[in-house]
Amino acid sequence: MNYILKISKNKKAIFIILIVLLVVISCFIWYKELRTNKEVPKKATYVFNIMKREWKTISKEQVYIYLNKKYALDLNTNVYVEDIAKVYCKDQSIKKKVEKVRIYNGKNSEQYDYITANDITTKVLDSVDNIDITIIGGPDVLLEIKDREIPKTILDIIKTFFVCIILFFGSGLAIINFFEDVAMDETIKKIYFVITGIQKESSPLIATIPFSIGIGLGVFAFFNRAFSFSKRRKQEPGPLEIELYVYDKDMEEALLQELKNKD
Repeated sequence: MNYILKISKNKKAIFIILIVLLVVISCFIWYKELRTNKEVPKKATYVFNIMKREWKTISKEQVYIYLNKKYALDLNTNVYVEDIAKVYCKDQSIKKKVEKVRIYNGKNSEQYDYITANDITTKVLDSVDNIDITIIGGPDVLLEIKDREIPKTILDIIKTFFVCIILFFGSGLAIINFFEDVAMDETIKKIYFVITGIQKESSPLIATIPFSIGIGLGVFAFFNRAFSFSKRRKQEPGPLEIELYVYDKDMEEALLQELKNKD
């Protein structure tokens, strides 16, 4: 009888132990499932964000901006995209927004300046959302900032008369030089004889000295901008500087082409 009671007690203990193990296993499975269920929304949110970002990239409106090479503007005048470029876009509302973006603030002095394509792209993207920009044309736009010129009739007439006088005597000198086989001494004698009626055996100093001084002043005025009071004009390169720039550019292209030919 006692043996049977012992077996019965052992079965109850084993049964209790089994129940406890079952509860522990159930709790472990439930916790695992709960953790999995917490990870799923996080992964779903991450995937959704990626899809949303890709969709925004795909759905961006394409904008093409064709830049001009140069633009002239008055003092204290702001520059907008529509001033220096042509905008192409299917969405007309976006096109108008892009055209009205200000990309340069006006200056109060005459000068040359420039705008880069990177600056234009940055300012447009900051002002207009959900667009993709493609720049067409040169990488930079040259700006010529100058004051509005006031018509000066009397001064223009004097300038025109002065230029005509120079061209008249210059062309006459060139014609006489041509017929005298570029003999400057004989040319000056003939010009002196035509003006005064006096025949000179040697070159008259009254004609030779002004001619020599004029040659020097002409070369000096042609190869620099010293006579201009405008900051904008002083920024312009002279003819010699332009020729040197063209020479350097041609030389670099020739060297590059020669190296390619060797390869």
